Amino acid sequence: MTSPKLRLFLSTLVFCSLLLSVQKIEAQNNKILGKKLENLPKDSKKLSLEKNQSSTTSLKALVEVQPIKMRTYYLGVGGMKLLNEYLSPLSYVGMSYSFALEQNSFAYSYHKPEHFSFKSWSSYKALLHPANYRKLSSKILNYSMLQFHLGELYNPAKNAAISSFVFQGDRAWLYRVHQSRFGSLDLGLGLKLDCWLLYQSRNGNNPADIDASLALTGMANYSYRLPLRSCPILFRVTNILDLYALRHGMNYVEGYYFAYGEKEKLWEHIHSRFLGQQWVDQLKLSLDVPVFDLFSLSLAYRYDLNTSLLRSNRKQYQGHRFLFGLSYYFRQANESQALSSKSELCF
Repeated sequence: MTSPKLRLFLSTLVFCSLLLSVQKIEAQNNKILGKKLENLPKDSKKLSLEKNQSSTTSLKALVEVQPIKMRTYYLGVGGMKLLNEYLSPLSYVGMSYSFALEQNSFAYSYHKPEHFSFKSWSSYKALLHPANYRKLSSKILNYSMLQFHLGELYNPAKNAAISSFVFQGDRAWLYRVHQSRFGSLDLGLGLKLDCWLLYQSRNGNNPADIDASLALTGMANYSYRLPLRSCPILFRVTNILDLYALRHGMNYVEGYYFAYGEKEKLWEHIHSRFLGQQWVDQLKLSLDVPVFDLFSLSLAYRYDLNTSLLRSNRKQYQGHRFLFGLSYYFRQANESQALSSKSELCF
């Protein structure tokens, strides 16, 4: 049997090798495409260069042509402290391991097509082509993140444990309210889905709990890239705060088997919570360092705080997590095309 530390090291090594192989394949494809362009006749090559000159002279022109995305894969390890009075009146402390996928991209802005007429059939036919009514915006951004956590927590006496499996999904739409040489500030709203599956090893009456919520969130993101051509390090601060949520919660005196055996009572476990009735906050600090102009090494720290009182049940969660991952830029057309990790984009 291998130790948990050795398994974590081996999984990290395999994860890094897979991403490096993907980047190598994309680089080879771009190299083959460049050779095909070199073999074109001079007239067609000149025409192609003239056609693409306006879209490659500046970063803004590139953004207006195709959506640029930044994708990051994270592996995380950290500590967490959990209090769930439905399972136990004691606080449980332990380690948690996580995997996360984060993506940032520019979004489309929609407008009325030129020469559109409600009486013309050709105007409605033009709506079949998205390019006629939408264009990429450098002010509107999409943010998404998927996370999976596994944890093993113990009580102070080390004679009982809580095993946890957590799924979290975030999706937000941001607007860039400020951009200057001091960085960029994005503000917006989003949706978040949380699902906690908890199992207590010594509670015979209430051995498990499902803590699920669907929340409307407010998000703020600040990013700053160092003005160094050789190594333009990107620094980011992201904060997500729940504004309103629908949460699933059990009654303090309600038995687990009785509650989930009565199907007609499932809706009675769902309650609404506003900001102030609960406090759910996520703060993440990340540093992206370009490596060999292929990808960026991403180092992050994340702090989670979740406190609520639901049906006489007090629930508190605090988590500190260190994340290690790889991020890269690409643009999506008919097929993915990798971009330089030293891009001037400031997500």
